[in-house]
Amino acid sequence: MKLKALLGIAFLLTPSLAAQEIPRRKTLVRVVDQEGKPLPGVAVLLQSSGVPGVRVEDRVEAKTGKRGGVFVGLEEGRSYTAWGLLKDAGGEPVVQTRVMEEVRAGTPVLLRVQEIRPLRFPLRVSMLRFWKDFAPIRVVAKSPTKNPIAFPVSLDARGRARLPVIPGGIPRLEFYDKEQRLFAFWEMDTLGRTQFQALRNARAINPKLKGEMGLLVALRKPVRRLILVQDEEGAPIQGAEVYLWNNLGSSEMNFDFGGEPRDLSRFCRMGETNARGELSVVVPEGRRVFGTRLTQTMRKIVVGDKEPHLQDYLLLPMVLRAKGKAIRLLGSSFFSEENKGYKIVLNEGNAPRLEFTMRAGATFKGQILSKGVPLPAGVPLLFRSRAGTEREGWHPEAFPWVRGWTREGGGFAFEGLMKGDSLLLDSQSPKAGGNWAYFGSMDPGKSLVLDLKKLPELHLSISGPGGQPAGSTRIFLGRDFPGPLEESLPLFLSGTADRHGSWRLRINPGRYSYFLHHPRMGWAYGSCEVQAGSSPKLSLNLSAFAKHSGTIVNARGRPLKPGITTLSLVHEFMEGNENDDLEGNENDTGFFREVLSQILPPFAENLLKPDGSFDLAWIPLPGLRGKLELSRLTFPGGMLHKELELTSEGFKNKKIVLSPYSK
Repeated sequence: MKLKALLGIAFLLTPSLAAQEIPRRKTLVRVVDQEGKPLPGVAVLLQSSGVPGVRVEDRVEAKTGKRGGVFVGLEEGRSYTAWGLLKDAGGEPVVQTRVMEEVRAGTPVLLRVQEIRPLRFPLRVSMLRFWKDFAPIRVVAKSPTKNPIAFPVSLDARGRARLPVIPGGIPRLEFYDKEQRLFAFWEMDTLGRTQFQALRNARAINPKLKGEMGLLVALRKPVRRLILVQDEEGAPIQGAEVYLWNNLGSSEMNFDFGGEPRDLSRFCRMGETNARGELSVVVPEGRRVFGTRLTQTMRKIVVGDKEPHLQDYLLLPMVLRAKGKAIRLLGSSFFSEENKGYKIVLNEGNAPRLEFTMRAGATFKGQILSKGVPLPAGVPLLFRSRAGTEREGWHPEAFPWVRGWTREGGGFAFEGLMKGDSLLLDSQSPKAGGNWAYFGSMDPGKSLVLDLKKLPELHLSISGPGGQPAGSTRIFLGRDFPGPLEESLPLFLSGTADRHGSWRLRINPGRYSYFLHHPRMGWAYGSCEVQAGSSPKLSLNLSAFAKHSGTIVNARGRPLKPGITTLSLVHEFMEGNENDDLEGNENDTGFFREVLSQILPPFAENLLKPDGSFDLAWIPLPGLRGKLELSRLTFPGGMLHKELELTSEGFKNKKIVLSPYSK
């Protein structure tokens, strides 16, 4: 395994980076069943993602011994995703463990078996015949984990295959053409995942159910588009990069609102424009319903807009990047203001021409030091930004993440900003001496010189309600910046406390908001002032969740199972002075709204379990209102509806009757 890793480094990295020896630490991995008994013979897999041009991915595989444990060697400074699978003598999966994220070298790993048995699903990819000019098509299934685990999928002549067991649930399927370019992928939105998971749970509990559920992916027909990129004066822009979110699995009416911005590396990079500012692309055709595109019909009905829309010709979002120009993000919603600044030209017999205008932009650049010494080349960086006051009428969605690394002499550069754009630059590399972050606003006339050892170090010590260390607590830290629509927009990062409940971060001075979340122990929130030359240490105690649990039954007392019965969470911040308890800062609302969209279940998720029960850990944040919306389809075409208010006290094992005769 070690020889394999070294060969991968020599093949993918430059000689100078390949020559660097990365130390490994012996780490214990244990697997136990639901009763806590050791489980031998489990194949465990630990995955850490790579950084293009800097390091390859690290994949470690082993098998537990008689006592349910095994020692593996993990690289220092990496974050791993751990998972285990047990197969029978015939190679069929028997049990799988829960996924464990943020595994570090030297820290013992305990994997517990999932209650639901693993299932393999058949996959069928239709419409492959339309893509024969791009064959052979290669398909890769990737797990929806922090460090995606890739599983190659071999399709037969009819586009069929049997998917392996994927850690974390439903995979992302990526499609590569004969030139190994990612041209499309399949990824379910929240609504699709919750429906699929309900069917999966039903079959896992009752193996006698007839029929076999599977995934059907329509590759759709290939269509050609001509993209033209020019500046504000109409001059063509050469070298403009075009990225598309060619997702075959999401509906045109997007149900995934808010949440974390997308990583640019997960988009399909379609290429760069030529000297005429043109790029010819082949993309999957948009989804149609009853012979017409759904968004086109909805736009005519809802807003009365009969003009052609970009969504009718491309799968959005779309990102445009060019040297010296401001980055453009064109969203998938036809209500968004950022979808201005383009023109659609239709010529019969020719591919539609999509013309885009890019404004002048600036480069965020500088140098990073440690004790006055420049950082070495190859230190991984993560860059995020949001539109500032100069981008008039811009939708406040955050731009995708951009991954980069330091150059010789500790230099860095990120294109595409405008004056006043907010930005966040951070790294978790041990080459930089630990976690650090820089929050700021873009000033085109200045370069950033950042000495990490001169930054204040923020230290959080987190305990549970009983005073015990709250290890693995997820931490959100950020601040608000002025946006283009007279509202404050937050930028924030997330981290994870170690097993002692400790978390450290070097950060530039300023006032920051934080939110802490542990899936079992509780939550906490607040704000802190970080001053130059200080090393603030905060001892924080988590507050317990307001647990709400119960069972949904019909008039006869029989549990209602998911399917035609749905239970959804709705949450919103109350208006007026209800928010005054949030540290007395009304701008905190933007930070909490975006953080909670990552923690709380989305509205499209069905909270009902296969047995008709539910269990919700509610966060009674001051000024936050929550309720459960319960609905059930009835014959013929009717709907039963009921709402339950969530309280700070909660309730336990409550029986809720949903029938035409109950209030």
